Amino acid sequence: MKRPAAAVCLFVACAWGEGTGQYSAMLEQDAGLPTHTIYRPQDLSAVKEKLPIIAWGNGGCANNGLAHRNFLMEIASHGYLAIAIGPPARQGGPGAAPGRGARPAGQAPAGPATKSSQLIDAINWALAENSRSGSSYYEKLTKGIEKY
Repeated sequence: MKRPAAAVCLFVACAWGEGTGQYSAMLEQDAGLPTHTIYRPQDLSAVKEKLPIIAWGNGGCANNGLAHRNFLMEIASHGYLAIAIGPPARQGGPGAAPGRGARPAGQAPAGPATKSSQLIDAINWALAENSRSGSSYYEKLTKGIEKY
């Protein structure tokens, strides 16, 4: 299976649900990485190739793992593990995803501003989970740069 280029995903009409790729996607928070939101295919056993890891920061330093939910669900539905900085925000509260009680324009993001080091934290967590026996991600993730 040839993976789509990242630029292609930008032009796909992202579904509000689980993505349009061959895998239904989901998001979750893991106790081992409580400062992030994880987007992945729902059924990891259905994915026959190793999942590439994407560490995502939204660029605005907002500590909200749902800020780009539709885009990251779309990516995950194509067989990627995307880890966004910021925990899932509460619906209807400060920092909630747009369209779900999001904060008013000009209001500061909920929680502390994110740091670029959290991208490294995401990658380190994923690589550790890939090596940890008993993990859902055990030997299911890429370990380095691969060409597609």
